[in-house]
Amino acid sequence: MELLQQLKEERFTKISFYNEHNEWEFSDLVAFTSNDQLLKFMRINPVKLEYYPFEIKPHIICYDENHSRKFFLFR
Repeated sequence: MELLQQLKEERFTKISFYNEHNEWEFSDLVAFTSNDQLLKFMRINPVKLEYYPFEIKPHIICYDENHSRKFFLFR
């Protein structure tokens, strides 16, 4: 299953993260029409993904070969 579809099915509407310059980036999931668009915004090609939908601040952690990045999810 694609990440974008899963997030929309779970009724998340926004995604945010701190980029490599420690600047806050934020977007509406409605703005993305494909998983590729979402991954381009996220600036990571994940080889592993951890999903925490029931935390106080729901989030996912994406890992590539070199680093990881945390993405916060909002309903």
